[in-house]
Amino acid sequence: MRDRNDIPYRGILISGGAMLAGLGLGMLLPQGVYLFLVSSGGFSLLFSYLIIMASHYRLRKRQGSSYTRRQGLRGYPYTSWIAMVSLLAILASMPLIPGQGGGLAAGVMFVLLFSGIYAVGSLRKAREPGRLRKPPLRMPARRAQMEASEELEGKKKGER
Repeated sequence: MRDRNDIPYRGILISGGAMLAGLGLGMLLPQGVYLFLVSSGGFSLLFSYLIIMASHYRLRKRQGSSYTRRQGLRGYPYTSWIAMVSLLAILASMPLIPGQGGGLAAGVMFVLLFSGIYAVGSLRKAREPGRLRKPPLRMPARRAQMEASEELEGKKKGER
């Protein structure tokens, strides 16, 4: 969402608009908005853990399933599958709890929306093979070295 100057103006505007919309809804429906925000936050948390477990399963499948102290989950692949099925069951049971269905619906809608945006962006990039990507802003190394050397020289002169 960055523009030509690498400043995310559009992202800032979208975030600000969402905050204003939340504030407006909070004034109109104070009890309903709180429950919706809590349930959509719960969906986000559970969905994130589901993606983490799926990523763990895929990584271990690609790189081997040996367990070491630094990586992995014991009981692979069974524990990964148990965790993913459990998380899916919790997500599927959200509409059974009063007030949680709206958070689930909003979460699924946003997952589909952002997946679609990502897919469209990927297709557009694939069709433009000659398109050059703008490199990120970086501070020139010489400037950083000059500033550091000036600071060191100033300390040395002050000590004498």
